Amino acid sequence: MSESKSTTQSMYGAKTIIFRVFTVLVYIAFGSAIFHLLEKDEAASEVAKFEENYNKTMTSILRRFILNETDMKIIMTEIRETFLQEVFPKEWDITGGVNITIQAITTIGYGDIAPRTVAGRMFLIIYATIGIPLMAMMLTTFGEKLKHMIRSSIICFERKILKRSRPRDIQRKSVIAVFVITAVLLCFISAIGTMIENWDFSVALYVWFVTMTTIGFGDYVPQGRGTSNPILAALEFLYAVITFFLSLTLMACILHALSDWLNSTKPPSKNDLKQSLSRIANSLSTRREEQPSIIMALPRPLPPQALPRTM
Repeated sequence: MSESKSTTQSMYGAKTIIFRVFTVLVYIAFGSAIFHLLEKDEAASEVAKFEENYNKTMTSILRRFILNETDMKIIMTEIRETFLQEVFPKEWDITGGVNITIQAITTIGYGDIAPRTVAGRMFLIIYATIGIPLMAMMLTTFGEKLKHMIRSSIICFERKILKRSRPRDIQRKSVIAVFVITAVLLCFISAIGTMIENWDFSVALYVWFVTMTTIGFGDYVPQGRGTSNPILAALEFLYAVITFFLSLTLMACILHALSDWLNSTKPPSKNDLKQSLSRIANSLSTRREEQPSIIMALPRPLPPQALPRTM
């Protein structure tokens, strides 16, 4: 009977996870399409304006020194690729829509991409209002399941390997295990980030910690190598998305584990405080009674025979 009940509960948990993941994915796809329709024209116009001003400025500068039109275009392209990667506006494609939706509903908000139109900003308000709770529900479910997996693994390890029939302090050990797993994952994705983003390990560690905690300063943003190969670009984008969700799941798992640990340690009641105070008072009183009393012994007078004779 208990086995069938546990199976039913696990099946319900799996259905809940699948439903919430599917809901979030559909919501991200919906928001990406809407943002793409609302923002693509404005982004294209910004790119065209920037391109026009850039070409005019560079042409007037380079014509003073270079007469060959081909060499001038090559130099302009090199300058654009080398120095203008951060400031040059980009076309708003479907990946831009996915990027802004994920940053919005996960509350990361790097700031490298944002809606420019009034319609896009109004839609973002409504979209994030619904999407943030949906994402929180999905991450809560994932974090709860991951916490149970870690807890079950610790119990199984202590029973089968350490031969402990009744494992103790499981909540505290679960918190430690989750923190260790998070630290290992953070170092692992930072090491991969050094290869993909050409960052130092310290920078990659800083960026992914800021991302994992949803601080999102925006001074560094994971963007990949900017390769022209669509397969590599898709893999880099998929790596970033998976890392986002896995990091946020671990943060939710940490919150669940900490909550269980703190709830397992009940605060002392008034009666407990009174009893502890009375015990302290009793111990102090007994110590005073046990201390030996010190009596000053006065010297006895000498007998007359012992007194010295005077001449």
